[in-house]
Amino acid sequence: MFFIMAAMLSMVKYNSCADRPFSALWWFWLSLTGVSLAGALGVKFVGLFIILQVGLNTIADLWYLFGDLSLSLVTVGKHVTARVLCLIVLPLALYTATFAVHFMVLSKSGPGDGFFSSAFQARLSGNNLHNASIPEHLAYGSEITVKNLQMAIGYLHSHRHLYPEGIGARQQQVTTYLHKDYNNLWIIKKHNTNSDPLDPSFPVEFVRHGDIIRLEHKETSRNLHSHYHEAPLTRKHYQVTGYGINGTGDSNDFWRIEVVNRKFGNRIKVLRSRIRLIHLVTGCVLGSSGKVLPRWGWEQLEVTCTPYLKETLNSLWNVEDHINPKLPNISLNVLQPSFPEILLESHMVMIWGNNGLKPKDNEFTSKPWHWPINYQGLRFSGVNDTDFRVYLLGNPVVWWLNLLSIVLYLLSGSIIAVAMQRGTRVPAEVAGLSQVLLRGGGQVLLGWMLHYFPFFLMGRVLYFHHYFPAMLFSSMLTGFSPLLCSRHSVGHPPAALCLGLGLLAPGQGHTRGGNPEPPPGHRLQLLPLPPSGLRDGWSPGPGPPKSYGRTKVARLMGILRPLQRFQPGSRNFPEEPAGTQYWTLPAVRKLPKEPEEFCCPPGPSCGSAPGTEASIGESRSSVHSTTEDSTLQAAPWCAAQRRMGARGWMWVRVYVRAHCPYPFGTQTV
Repeated sequence: MFFIMAAMLSMVKYNSCADRPFSALWWFWLSLTGVSLAGALGVKFVGLFIILQVGLNTIADLWYLFGDLSLSLVTVGKHVTARVLCLIVLPLALYTATFAVHFMVLSKSGPGDGFFSSAFQARLSGNNLHNASIPEHLAYGSEITVKNLQMAIGYLHSHRHLYPEGIGARQQQVTTYLHKDYNNLWIIKKHNTNSDPLDPSFPVEFVRHGDIIRLEHKETSRNLHSHYHEAPLTRKHYQVTGYGINGTGDSNDFWRIEVVNRKFGNRIKVLRSRIRLIHLVTGCVLGSSGKVLPRWGWEQLEVTCTPYLKETLNSLWNVEDHINPKLPNISLNVLQPSFPEILLESHMVMIWGNNGLKPKDNEFTSKPWHWPINYQGLRFSGVNDTDFRVYLLGNPVVWWLNLLSIVLYLLSGSIIAVAMQRGTRVPAEVAGLSQVLLRGGGQVLLGWMLHYFPFFLMGRVLYFHHYFPAMLFSSMLTGFSPLLCSRHSVGHPPAALCLGLGLLAPGQGHTRGGNPEPPPGHRLQLLPLPPSGLRDGWSPGPGPPKSYGRTKVARLMGILRPLQRFQPGSRNFPEEPAGTQYWTLPAVRKLPKEPEEFCCPPGPSCGSAPGTEASIGESRSSVHSTTEDSTLQAAPWCAAQRRMGARGWMWVRVYVRAHCPYPFGTQTV
């Protein structure tokens, strides 16, 4: 959780330095993002989700830079190289380095050796394969252990316990077991004789590809056996049992041993030969389904004989331990794998073991849909199956507030997105707030989704604590709640409500055929000009105005005069102290046309060419102050008057905020 949050913080920080690319601070945060990603994945595999989020953000960032035509392709290439180095190469180097230290420190044998291949175990100090010398080729009479090549399956195993009633034939159980045990030992014998191959009077006879053999369990003297009874857990597979007395059984004990990619007659090498055992009577192949048996099977893994002859790792084995006093030994040091091989194998074992985790009896597990609603927690520290001392549960206030915030954000974000797509005009600060909600909140919502929804696809056992990384993102999303309900100044409704009412209310935003006049007494506020001029503000749309829209420019100047004088803090009035004033807009009446008095003398100041549409928004300083009176810059009006000729009216765009009452609150236009 620490590294996930560190990666998120670092990503936000280097994004905030986008206006200073390749600066020291930009490199610092970008590199720290890579370090945090390595730490997140190094601690737990759920770190892959934050890696995915940073990757998606990086792709979007690079796509934006690629579309910026002001940047040369060389500069874009530098951005790509920087991200590859800091977000791919650096995390991989750190992650690999931690495992190099891990393998150096944890170099001794332990109870988990059976999860790994024989070659991996040969490098572990204390393992019977470490610095061992064993016979190279398999011979009749040898005591062997047979290991499945699939990760985390283990050794062919049997014990004196029988299959219960109703589970196939009531014969001795055969399973796979992940740990070293005497019950893993088998004696390889010929199928048609009971003579002891270790008798000094008999010559050594090697087992070859295609031979028919018997495997006798050393501890119980029962043969590896199969028949047409169905396997305990896997349908359409045959049961595998231990059968016979002192090695004497029947024809269902016979198996043909085959070596993958070898010719008949070739010898079988210990550790290196990949073998298959094919049942002579049924034609099925010995394998392990990987399914965990119930308590009667001691929660070991099921062994079956599959009639499907497709070659898979579950049906491939190798001989690991090999004891035969009549054969010379060779050193196993030549079998030790390289660092990339053990790194890959360790990850395969971790993934396989993680996916194979199943709930134990009476274990308190949960489902992903339980987590956001705090449906149930997790029990710990039980002295027995019924006595629990510690119960882990989320704080209901935090959990339910986070859930409410997710719903509120989805609703508000949808309203904002639809309103902006519909072209609803809003004040500058509301538009800025909308971008924060959509972009910043969207990143946090994406983090919550990436750290939550993948658990619905997982087949392994899940616990309440798996929601903790997603909970961090939902808590951050709760931090957006004040923005959803904020008021920038007295009388301003929340942004989402403004946009929603603007979307639904008639006569707001762009309309066809003009805009209704606000009734007298409604408050208006003149806002600072946006960077692109007043044309980005509220305007009634194309076409000539209706009767309510016809006005004399002089009358408009009369409206703007007090607004200009007493609206401090805007870009147009930098001399005044910051503050907010509201003014009553009187009813606008139809007046005679007087266009000539607003036309400036010919010259450079009249910047608009004849025939060009112009408005008050053509200049960023279209509204300015003089010592005696408030006037409008003349150049746009001259152009407009020349274009309109004798039509006698002008359409003036004014950037205002109107607070209009509606049933559910105040509408901001």
